[in-house]
Amino acid sequence: ITASLDASSLTAGYHRVSVRSLTDNAESSVPYTRQFIRKGGDLVKWQYWFNDAIATAVDISLTPPTDLLELITSIDASGLPAGPNTVTWRSADAVEVWSPPITYAFDAFVGITEFPGLTQLTLFPNPAKEDLFLRLDQTEYMDVMIDLLDQEGRIIWSKSSAHGPGSNVEPVDASMLSSGAYQLRISNGDASVTRPFIKY
Repeated sequence: ITASLDASSLTAGYHRVSVRSLTDNAESSVPYTRQFIRKGGDLVKWQYWFNDAIATAVDISLTPPTDLLELITSIDASGLPAGPNTVTWRSADAVEVWSPPITYAFDAFVGITEFPGLTQLTLFPNPAKEDLFLRLDQTEYMDVMIDLLDQEGRIIWSKSSAHGPGSNVEPVDASMLSSGAYQLRISNGDASVTRPFIKY
């Protein structure tokens, strides 16, 4: 059965709809019930939190409200421990109907003493499916080479990059890789740092 049902009189939020069929003898089938959400208009805010600590969630207003959230932004992760972490985010409409939460895993590396001028390096998501992103937090201008290495240390992809002080994000196309373990190396001739990641 494919049919359009008029839900215009319903309030925003969660509802249930039940469907049953009748025979010509007035015998009914067992009702089939599904839950659904009626949106409360455009999205008005989104929030994020790290490592399942939803009590520390940060709310960010969307001005003006929007029906499509394209989230490209920097989030301060400076207080996180080095190593694996997660970030979770979701969005809400005017009556606070929240979208399902989306969680990404990433690795944060802080206090990178072997690479002067680089204060933090973040790989996300890790494991990666198609896109891998490298965030470099720098205190000075840098001209670096980014190399993708296989398990034997062979270079299979390279890219040169130049950025000024601040947080800079570089995309890495991981869709060409087979599943397995790899490393990403950042170097500038005087120093280098290598970090592992998984392609699934």
